[in-house]
Amino acid sequence: MKEILISILVFFNGVRIFPLYLLLRFKQRVMCDSYALLFEKDIEHYNKSFWHVLYERPWYKSVLYHRCGDYSKVLKFLCGGYSLYIPSKNHTPIGGGIRLDHPYETILNAKSIGKNLTVVHLATIGSTGKSKNLPILGDNVYIGCDACIMGGIIIGNNVKIGANSVIVKNVPDNATVVGNPAMIVKLNGERVNIRL
Repeated sequence: MKEILISILVFFNGVRIFPLYLLLRFKQRVMCDSYALLFEKDIEHYNKSFWHVLYERPWYKSVLYHRCGDYSKVLKFLCGGYSLYIPSKNHTPIGGGIRLDHPYETILNAKSIGKNLTVVHLATIGSTGKSKNLPILGDNVYIGCDACIMGGIIIGNNVKIGANSVIVKNVPDNATVVGNPAMIVKLNGERVNIRL
């Protein structure tokens, strides 16, 4: 009975987001937009259909709007939005495989974001009040809840940022960072205590 109810809900949600699906397919197949093709990478780790992912994880609509670009602005009113903010004015390039675990009130405003980013809720990536410079994130970055990454800094590849961390300085590859002020507690697999 539960599967039947879920199928009915997925169907009605699918009717609502069908224009968004058509736009994605148009951008992928007709326009051959490689950036729109990355949406398949974004949802492939869930092993579910496009329809199931957007029903169970409605925040992926924000990623889909970003992947489809300016064409999708009109569809936000029809298909609905979510409290995940990815600004369109600077069109932050995001690598494929972004994984979002309940990213309520999350802001992803960076110069560029590498592939396989994982973000949980209340994370903020953006500029400081003094500077309009935006951070650059490498590949395979994990950002814990309520973490802030601010300013024109570079976050390396394979970095883990713990909950409630505030990062305002560069972080090297293969590091685990925690705290406020931030400290590197693991670097290249070894325990360290390096203050940023």
